[in-house]
Amino acid sequence: MASHCISQSLFRTCLRTGSRHISAIAGLGRPRCVSAGTVTPSPGTLYQRRMICRAVEGSGSGGGGGSGVGKPVGFAGDGDHHKPQGGSAGLWAWYMNCLESAPLLTKAITCALLNALGDIFCQLFIEAGKWDIRRTATFTFMGLAVVGPTLHYWYMLLNTLVRAGGTAGATIQLLLDQGVFAPVFLATFISILFVIEGKPHLIKPKLEQDLLETVKVNWVLWIPAQYLNFRFVPPNLQVLTANVVALAWNTYMSFQSHKAIGQPQSKQ
Repeated sequence: MASHCISQSLFRTCLRTGSRHISAIAGLGRPRCVSAGTVTPSPGTLYQRRMICRAVEGSGSGGGGGSGVGKPVGFAGDGDHHKPQGGSAGLWAWYMNCLESAPLLTKAITCALLNALGDIFCQLFIEAGKWDIRRTATFTFMGLAVVGPTLHYWYMLLNTLVRAGGTAGATIQLLLDQGVFAPVFLATFISILFVIEGKPHLIKPKLEQDLLETVKVNWVLWIPAQYLNFRFVPPNLQVLTANVVALAWNTYMSFQSHKAIGQPQSKQ
């Protein structure tokens, strides 16, 4: 009996030892996942360990480029910085990213494009004439070099000077914008435009004839528009909002600045 018991004990020990060896052999090359995204490979061939780790790392990264954390706003998480997300939301996010990274240039280009659209609309639909490309190019340059940068710095100054918020702050900004800035800027805009077009000698009669009327029309459009702009729009979007309203205003300015100057009547 004793020998029989010893034989059974030895047999069970061998079975346990064998099963552990078989399990170890079967598990060769299989990675043991400690935590999400972390792999500890078991012993095996070097090729097996590399391939398994690459496969697990690739499957945990969201598809070849990481999670997208730290990417600029408006760009996809696939590492392609030149491809905005599809649709109008992606376009808006891309524009906001440009506005944040290069505010002056973005506002200047936006203003130039809207100036061009206003002038083209005026020539083709208001004046119903042929398209003068040089005139559109001049108006586009004015938006890029004069209007956009001037509005950028002017709105920055307004938001620095006027610390009050709500209705009081918007009212103060409106008074400064339309009572001080607008008449001076309109006179400057017409003067620079006439210099570029090679008509500096007509600046004085043009201002005498049309500046007051231009300022009055400006107030009709811009007083309500700018109050809403200063009251409800974030500072970084105020130039964009003004440019959208200016799409109609640019059409008027194109017409008004190119309106013929009447001959002064001689006194009897």
